[in-house]
Amino acid sequence: MRFESSELVARHMAIWNEPDASLRRRGVVAIYAPDAVLACHPLDPVCGHAAIVERMAGLRGPSGPVAAERRSLYTADGRYDIIRLDWVTTRGAPAGTAVAGHGVLVLDADGRIKVEYRSFDRGRGPSGRDPGDGENGGPV
Repeated sequence: MRFESSELVARHMAIWNEPDASLRRRGVVAIYAPDAVLACHPLDPVCGHAAIVERMAGLRGPSGPVAAERRSLYTADGRYDIIRLDWVTTRGAPAGTAVAGHGVLVLDADGRIKVEYRSFDRGRGPSGRDPGDGENGGPV
């Protein structure tokens, strides 16, 4: 099952946005490899579908749905199965930007996500601190 880069990123964002836990899990199973790794700096990486679904739920937080929108997408040439994307997470109104960052998706031979690296660039990271306070290695 191979997706075009833009289609994979659209499905990826839809899964992160999905409020229904069972639909989110089905989405994870569809686009992540069974032994996939999700590394969201500064949190420890997790491995496997169940752990990824749990991490997504934890990053969504108790305050309800998080709407993430893709800002831009850069794909490597055909020799590499790597997608780089920038993202913004908002809670509620678009003016309420909470977190921005970037990610790198490394795909397996079947085109499923093998490793996702996600980093928080500005706003409040998962610890609740601003990355400019040292959470992300220094000022933004």
